[in-house]
Amino acid sequence: MATRTICAFAILCVVGLALGGHHAGRDKSRLNQDQRHLHRFNGAAPLNVFVVPHTHDDVGWVNTPSGYYDSQVRSIITTAVEALMANPERRFIYVEQYFFHKWWTDKSTTDQMRQNLRTLVQNGQWQFIIGGWVMHDEATTTYSANIDQMTQGHQFLLQTFNVTPTIGWQIDPFGASSVVAEHNAMSGFKYHVIDRINWRLREQLVQSKSMEFIWTPSETLGKSTSIFTHILFENYCSPMLSGFDWEGNTYNNPPITPSNVQERAEHFASLILQFAAAYPTNNVLVPMGCDFRYVDAHAQFDNLDLLISYMQKNPSKFNMNVKYSLLSDYFDAVSAVPNVQWPVYSGDFFSYDDNDNSWWSGYFTSRTELKGFVRKGEAYMRSFDIALASASLGAAVSSSDFASMTVLRSAMAQAQHHDAVSGTEKDFVATEYQNHIQLGMDKCEPILERSIAQLVRSDPSAPALSFTNDSSMIYTVVGHAGLPVVVYNSLGVPRTEMVRVGVNTTGVFLLDASGQSVPHQVMPNSDPSDTKNPFVLYFQANVPALGFTVYFIEMYCANSVTADASCDSVRAATVLPVKDFVPAISNGLIQVNMSASTGRMSSITNIQQSLTVQADQNILAYESYAGPGQASGAYIFRPVGPASPITSQQPQTTVVQGRWVQEIRQQFTPWAFQTIRLTNGAPWVEVESRLGPIPGNNEVITRFSTNIANQQVIFTDDNGWEFQKRSYQGKEALPIPASHFPTLYSSYMTAASAPHFSVSSDRSRSASSQGNGQLELMMHRRMLQDDGRGVDEALDDQDIVNPTVRVTLSPPTSAANDRYLASYTMNYPLQVFYATSTVPKPAEFSKSYHASFSLLKTALPPAVHIVSLKYLASGSNQLVLRIAHMAAAGEPWAVPQQIDLNMLFNFKVVRMVETTLTANQPAPNGAQSPQFTISPKQIRTFIITVASL
Repeated sequence: MATRTICAFAILCVVGLALGGHHAGRDKSRLNQDQRHLHRFNGAAPLNVFVVPHTHDDVGWVNTPSGYYDSQVRSIITTAVEALMANPERRFIYVEQYFFHKWWTDKSTTDQMRQNLRTLVQNGQWQFIIGGWVMHDEATTTYSANIDQMTQGHQFLLQTFNVTPTIGWQIDPFGASSVVAEHNAMSGFKYHVIDRINWRLREQLVQSKSMEFIWTPSETLGKSTSIFTHILFENYCSPMLSGFDWEGNTYNNPPITPSNVQERAEHFASLILQFAAAYPTNNVLVPMGCDFRYVDAHAQFDNLDLLISYMQKNPSKFNMNVKYSLLSDYFDAVSAVPNVQWPVYSGDFFSYDDNDNSWWSGYFTSRTELKGFVRKGEAYMRSFDIALASASLGAAVSSSDFASMTVLRSAMAQAQHHDAVSGTEKDFVATEYQNHIQLGMDKCEPILERSIAQLVRSDPSAPALSFTNDSSMIYTVVGHAGLPVVVYNSLGVPRTEMVRVGVNTTGVFLLDASGQSVPHQVMPNSDPSDTKNPFVLYFQANVPALGFTVYFIEMYCANSVTADASCDSVRAATVLPVKDFVPAISNGLIQVNMSASTGRMSSITNIQQSLTVQADQNILAYESYAGPGQASGAYIFRPVGPASPITSQQPQTTVVQGRWVQEIRQQFTPWAFQTIRLTNGAPWVEVESRLGPIPGNNEVITRFSTNIANQQVIFTDDNGWEFQKRSYQGKEALPIPASHFPTLYSSYMTAASAPHFSVSSDRSRSASSQGNGQLELMMHRRMLQDDGRGVDEALDDQDIVNPTVRVTLSPPTSAANDRYLASYTMNYPLQVFYATSTVPKPAEFSKSYHASFSLLKTALPPAVHIVSLKYLASGSNQLVLRIAHMAAAGEPWAVPQQIDLNMLFNFKVVRMVETTLTANQPAPNGAQSPQFTISPKQIRTFIITVASL
């Protein structure tokens, strides 16, 4: 296709609007009032009208996923199959594989129904679009979680129908991410459809006939991940305001009859002409469907039959060729049109608004507890997958183990839905998402513990050990018995970190497997709600990449905190002195200075790099606008005005200083606490908050005010993968919410000759720069009114949450690597397992058991990350291995790296095939051997069979 460049998308030439993405419910009247493009194409080639029946089935929103299936989706799929079998001209597209898999395995689905569906797929009447488990959110999901849920759906379709989807259909997420387009291209997609974009931008694209374009989402990868993209004209629903939704109100949507078909066809044709005026070819895409439509597919198709038949019989009257179509039919026709100069765009579509006062930047943070729990589930699933693969090299996964992991995979996939982790569902639905993830982890825990035990045992004749993640096992050990503790690292880099474990006594000592003392520290617990563990044990763990290290805990005190005088004396000698104020804390790498006048952080110094930035950190809150008119809510962020400090007083401060860990603990209000923490060897400042229940109609932020002259420009990461430059939207009617953007892992600010001031997050949230030198992150939200976007429930979030951020101060040469380490070690924490069976003392342990283990033989090249290592299918010994090059263009490590899988891993690759991103088809020009080159921002996917060395 020929192309023409109309600026970059993030800096698209659209009347001063720096392109950002927002939700699709814009004011339709603005478009329909413009009649300039309504022409009949007299004398022109006829319009090819592609009527695409579809349903949009939310995997949870105001009902649970299973509730929607039982009440609507089962009937949608069943009656759609019946309707298509009754008329070979009819077509249908379907998206959400969670629902389709549920229908396919439903006991009420007969073999004949399944065979009918297979026939429809083979005949080209039924098409699977996207093919993911869900239509995932684009702002609050990580790239790896998106890949996993897409893989879940794609593998089901491949195994069931031998189908590989080629078209994206992200028509309901609230804005559009560059990374989703990029990774769809990596998945072998040819085309991409989006809907919800800024309403002003849509108007201008309509007027310039630029609603279709070549999207080049990655500056680093360039044309290799470009994808042809179509923006829907109005939205993804049938033109139902004009009467073409026959499951809607019958007064507004009268059935088509022989007596009214001419009038209805003429009106339908007038709408098609509006559609046609927005696109450069004579092909028109008309989506016919909406949320949970086709519950009675017969009614929809019977009316469409009459409408389409009449227009087909009168081609000269309308100068249109109207037909039922699949989505691919439309794109085949468009791609066949010669000499079209397609615009070329880059960047993303955040933040999104559908009216002047309606910026959809609230959901970036809504339901903070759910967002954190989803991230926890993602980390757990990664550890599970890699540990199981490591412990079972070359062996097939059992059907029972795969069934258990599928429960977790499905739960995590459901949570990526655009009304799940986004926080825009009803409260009871959010609870079900969390419960499903917990159920999945509970199902997988025995397998994970068994895998750890298998990895630990080196002598097959030695007794098998058993492990648990329950830290209360510590209290079963008294004296010198020694409790083995396995610290597991799922990342591909070795880690030296302080591990944190809650304990109820101070008489705790740490040894390594050789019997040598390990740096450790016991201090009072900063969380008063943790009544079982009044103390916290920190110990320094040195853990290899994709592996573990064994330590031993010894206890010299009885279980009770007040057991006896000897225990009290140990505690007195161990508990660190608590102070009211210190001017600074330092771990030798980072120093945090405190202000005596404010009681808050005043500056941060990177000691090794001799970098200092003034940094006042404070907790503030925006007051939510409650009406009249558009209110702030689960989707919408609409503050009354600028944020204000939550208190005018100095925070109450205590300081706990030790050799390995130092903490400044602060209470701002009865509901707002934070701990500023430095740990031994960590080149970052950790700020752990405890917030809630926050007052109603408050949206709480943490703000860093620095002397970096960033001119209100920051960088935030789309899905944790590609950074986007974000400028303050000062020309907007509501510049504060317009200037909040999603951040998943990290955001940062810098300036000429200034270091990178980066803040890494433990869950998705919004970030903004509301003043020169400022970087703020939204931490928690609670509103007492609904925002009118369909959930019909106030986001009255009374959870007490513990969001954490890490701050790094780095020169440009190391900033990317520092952000990676700070964010990934926080989001994929070291996991601790405690032995539940009798084991030898440290001196004897290493004779029969591994004291440490790594799946890697050599270190990963710089900027290379293991994204996935997991079993592909039940009963199979095939593994899916994904390797990513994290560096972006312009970063120090943005150079190709050489990989040799057999030299890298402690296993031998017996067979391999390189595939597209979701492992459902061979990659074009894929690697033929375990030696290959990976370039910046590539993610290379392999199906491998391995054997132990």
